Amino acid sequence: MLSKRQIWSKNWRQSISGRKCIRIKNWKKRGVIHTDFDSLYELYLKTDKCDKCNCIFGKKGDGSGTFKCMDHCHKTGEFRNILCNSCNINTDRVDNTSGFPNIYNDKRGNNWRYQKTINGVVHLKCFKTKKEAVAYKKEYESNL
Repeated sequence: MLSKRQIWSKNWRQSISGRKCIRIKNWKKRGVIHTDFDSLYELYLKTDKCDKCNCIFGKKGDGSGTFKCMDHCHKTGEFRNILCNSCNINTDRVDNTSGFPNIYNDKRGNNWRYQKTINGVVHLKCFKTKKEAVAYKKEYESNL
């Protein structure tokens, strides 16, 4: 049986103000620096698509890798974007220098990939050349 304090604490954590306080505390703990965390939190709540790949955010634990993340510089702590987890973990490893949305160059090698999320499902295919990736993108997206 929970004590009155434990019940109060649980209720507070589940409240709107409790969730906000906990989320901002976690951002600060992870090193995010911002001048106005209240406005940043409002932006976070209102953002429903990844700032990098434009996919609609999924839920954490659904297996899609599209849940919301706060992207920030790990050297300076400065907030950059609200990204899906896939883009957030690949920020330093993958670069979209192709000039085409959803086509990325893997900085660890000379591979290209096409990645698009549709209805929470990630479609990913790798290629040796940019030309192959672009051709696949055009064919795949014309059939959507």
